[in-house]
Amino acid sequence: PFALLGICGDEVAEEARKTAEEHGMHWPSWFDGKSRAIVRDWNVTSWPTVLLLDARGRIVAKNPRHDVLEAK
Repeated sequence: PFALLGICGDEVAEEARKTAEEHGMHWPSWFDGKSRAIVRDWNVTSWPTVLLLDARGRIVAKNPRHDVLEAK
């Protein structure tokens, strides 16, 4: 089991909603806005960035290859 969560880096909430709608993104998404607190704290340097978290919320892999993701 896993959960999918998006982090939106658009600066304006309306742009974030538009992007999600255009790309059929129906999973929960956090809006980071101008503060970029999530991007900064989680060291997101490019889009998309895939972070694999354990049950305690610790990052166990960043941008894992497909085979690593499947194994986890």
